[in-house]
Amino acid sequence: MTNVQALPLEIRNLSRKIGSQQILSNIGLDLAAGELLCLVGQSGCGKSTLLRLIAGVDTPDAGVIQLGERVVAGPSAFVEPEQRGVGLMFQDYALFPHMTVAQNVAFGLRGRPRAAIRQKVEETLARLDIGHFATRYPHMLSGGEQQRVALARAIAPGPGILLMDEPFSNLDSRLRETVRAETIGLLRQLGTTTILVTHDPQEALMFADRVALMREGRIVQTGTGRQLYNQPQDPFVARFFSDFNEMRGVCRSGHVPTPFGLVPAGDSAREGDEMLVLIRPGALQPNPQGRSGQAQIVHRQFCGDVEQLALKVEGHPDIVTIRSQASEQFGIGSFIRLDINNQGAFVFPIN
Repeated sequence: MTNVQALPLEIRNLSRKIGSQQILSNIGLDLAAGELLCLVGQSGCGKSTLLRLIAGVDTPDAGVIQLGERVVAGPSAFVEPEQRGVGLMFQDYALFPHMTVAQNVAFGLRGRPRAAIRQKVEETLARLDIGHFATRYPHMLSGGEQQRVALARAIAPGPGILLMDEPFSNLDSRLRETVRAETIGLLRQLGTTTILVTHDPQEALMFADRVALMREGRIVQTGTGRQLYNQPQDPFVARFFSDFNEMRGVCRSGHVPTPFGLVPAGDSAREGDEMLVLIRPGALQPNPQGRSGQAQIVHRQFCGDVEQLALKVEGHPDIVTIRSQASEQFGIGSFIRLDINNQGAFVFPIN
């Protein structure tokens, strides 16, 4: 099978400006060898630009990129893309339509002896269970099959790091789940250092060893998916990974009053500070003894495992959304009380 020599990656103070627009600002990022990191953020935040700089198809204005022991971009160094040992996999797969599957996979192995290329192509196609596609052309394959060929071409040379830019976004939802799980499983077996760019929060939370969330050319928080979901550093991070009911309140004796009871304000909150309270829909549950005022159901939506209810809550001007497994007995127009699980509530100062 393909010999993968996974390399660590270190990025320090990386910046990129195009014209008057600052695309990236002081990016710092480290990956251990064999680590899978999801780079996530809204469109235009700089994710793809960062990948281009790591790949060497664009040049930073400042900062250093080090792959293994070698500085590949910096004030006094620039290694050409083909010399970096970086594998690339794009959203549109970028397969050559006039080449067979085997020829596409062999493309990145140019310069090696023919017998070695043939053996490597056969090994790689067999590992991805697509050896029977070797003589076919891309237009003869389904989207999922093309995705596997693109992956085979990317990993065949044994790259030190694999960069994947929205590789699953062109697949329909069911196929995307299957192909994504298979691909991530294979990369873990190979031990490939991988950066996966995505705009899908759930994809990042489910598959990455760590997640780096970007906003306007900066990395705002890095950590495990669980850390970003349960310990967001600011409202932007919280909102990116979850829906919320939002309200404001004033810190009193270390708590913020809400229509559902008191929520701890956090150690940094001071008496009298105005605070933003974000409460996940799943953190609010029907309870006859709940602390909320009367809540009237104005809309309900069946979502499979849970039901989503829209409520008018006494003492709160906005519609409140909850998700509950115990809501079948509640019809539109009926009144309930709610209780809050504070683990699903987050409080931030209003600056």
